Amino acid sequence: MLIILVCLIIGTVIFVPYQNAKNIAVKSLQTVTIHDQESFQRIKDEIYDIVSPEVRQSLFEKEFPPDRKYPVITYEVNKIRGKRLGLNHYEFIVNWTSNGYLTIDSLISVKDGIVYDSKRVDL
Repeated sequence: MLIILVCLIIGTVIFVPYQNAKNIAVKSLQTVTIHDQESFQRIKDEIYDIVSPEVRQSLFEKEFPPDRKYPVITYEVNKIRGKRLGLNHYEFIVNWTSNGYLTIDSLISVKDGIVYDSKRVDL
């Protein structure tokens, strides 16, 4: 019984942080859906706390131009492969489809619950 309990605790200690980091990586993909001032503000409110200061600065430093409109982009996550790089440090390759036809692989790095790097790896 003790062995089972120890295995459950170890499994939880390993799995829960991985799952949390995975959810953060997927949530960060919402930046691709910014197309107008309203969506900019909504995404900023939702992901501001899970991205690094450098990402905040590059994405959210200025307000979205009120007269600018971009096409609406939708996406669907197809597959996620991840690995642990260290304590609370993970790297995920997220395969996703944009607008139903363009498949993209993104490498998203998460450390201590913060996305610090995200780039396309299929180019």
